[in-house]
Amino acid sequence: MIAMKRLLILLLIGFVTSFVYGQKLPLLNVSKDKRHIITQDNEPFFWLGDTAWELIHRLTRDEIDVYLKDRAEKGFTVIQTVVLAELDGLNTPNALVRITG
Repeated sequence: MIAMKRLLILLLIGFVTSFVYGQKLPLLNVSKDKRHIITQDNEPFFWLGDTAWELIHRLTRDEIDVYLKDRAEKGFTVIQTVVLAELDGLNTPNALVRITG
């Protein structure tokens, strides 16, 4: 039960953080012809994505920062990850909880 409460608190912090800091870029839309992703200004959005599925679960904040800076320097525009890890994500705490917990 305590692990579930911690998980919910971490998820809430993550969502709040993403709303406060994550929307510095324009929102994205689907073009009228349903074939392209565009910004609010109708400019094309180039999706160059990397998949870091367990980024949130396995890495510390410092490691995540290094990873994201590296990808930004390489021109990536999207990082795809999951909130709950596939491999025992409900029972194994993430890196932050393992370090501070």
